Amino acid sequence: MMPFLFLLCIFGGVENEIALPPPHLRGNISIEEALKNRRSMRSFNKESLCIEEISQLLWAAQGITDTLHGFEFRAAPSAGALYPLEIYAVVEEGIYRYIPEEHKLVLIRKGDFRTKLSNAALSQPVIASAPVDFVITALYEEQQRNTVNGESDTFILKQAM
Repeated sequence: MMPFLFLLCIFGGVENEIALPPPHLRGNISIEEALKNRRSMRSFNKESLCIEEISQLLWAAQGITDTLHGFEFRAAPSAGALYPLEIYAVVEEGIYRYIPEEHKLVLIRKGDFRTKLSNAALSQPVIASAPVDFVITALYEEQQRNTVNGESDTFILKQAM
């Protein structure tokens, strides 16, 4: 398993697209054990995540789990299957958008934005120093076009939880 930042270096700098390895579909512990052992943490080591770990986390958040009759299903549910949430990986080299349909990362902007992200998140220092930060955004326009009675904001907030 290669660290993500090392992987970027051996390919000659910041890559515009990074194909992610396929996710593991069987874990070492049950969902019940994972829930029982879950804890919130505020101290982290500075070790980079390997590309396999980043791949797994992105797939678990928004990855494609199945395709049936032309419809794609994701790991996270979505009202009306609109999937207005997008996920980004923010690393020292730049901001990458996760493309679930192709299970890859696409460079959006070069540069280290972790300090700016930290400032936007009430100046939490852990965000500025983390090897990778995951940011979830919403496409409100897409949800609004396909939602009746002005409930698009409610749907998006529920999906982000």
